[in-house]
Amino acid sequence: MKTVIFNAALMCALVSLPTVWAQESEPHPGEAVYQEHCAICHDNSALTRAPDMTALNQYERTGIRSALISGVMSAQGALLSSAEIEEVSDYLGRTDDTSDDWLTAMSCDAERAGVALNEAPMVSSFGFDLTNKRQLVFEDTGLTAEDFEYLDLAWAIGFPKAVSMRSQAAVVGDTLFLPVGESDGRLFAIDISGDEPCLQWVYENEITLRSSAAFGVLPDGTDAVMVGDRAGNVQTLNALSGELLWKGYAGLYPGSMITGTPVLVEDKVLVPVSQAEIMVGANNAHECC
Repeated sequence: MKTVIFNAALMCALVSLPTVWAQESEPHPGEAVYQEHCAICHDNSALTRAPDMTALNQYERTGIRSALISGVMSAQGALLSSAEIEEVSDYLGRTDDTSDDWLTAMSCDAERAGVALNEAPMVSSFGFDLTNKRQLVFEDTGLTAEDFEYLDLAWAIGFPKAVSMRSQAAVVGDTLFLPVGESDGRLFAIDISGDEPCLQWVYENEITLRSSAAFGVLPDGTDAVMVGDRAGNVQTLNALSGELLWKGYAGLYPGSMITGTPVLVEDKVLVPVSQAEIMVGANNAHECC
């Protein structure tokens, strides 16, 4: 399995259909687009926090194109022609040659396929619980401070096509509910009861998942997992099956996104909303704020 994990956020890029250039000595037409519209940020990552060229090259062409047309870089993409978007996307992005066969290979067998939710959640939100303590005690983990001196790596999972890992899992019993937002917008239910982890179900969203996962019990008794995406939507899934129960828009303005983790409190979902107006502000035609 080829594993690509890159801790970066896409901030200024584009993508295109596969193109074969006749002569390698000819400059790629997307290079000129990049230099004119993107380099001022992406060639100065230390100051702008924009991913540099090495990071951008980890993204698929289609992902860069989507970011410019309808994603976090749509303000910059609006300044480009369709041809320029295709050219710069082709220049920056990579061709997706990674198979999803690993999902089948990692699927749980019948004995471990069912999600067991008969224990209280160890981690139900980014703050671990409603007190936001972010602390687990011996009763939660079975570990003492002295045990950490002797810990060894038990296993590791690589997520092909993932450009960044930004989300924390919700933990209930032997199941991790882990969003990997830039791996085709997927949320994985991972069983860790055996010697090696396995996948119980996989939810795929058409938009990058951005928040950590939250776990709670809905008023009708349904065990649910909640996660927010880059477009300001909150997804609520059936924790047993990964089936989408409902999706709602929680944004306030164009450019809203869900970075903070939703929290279920009785019959309400509390949703922190982030704003990406810094991207729109890079457009000189934008009337701030």
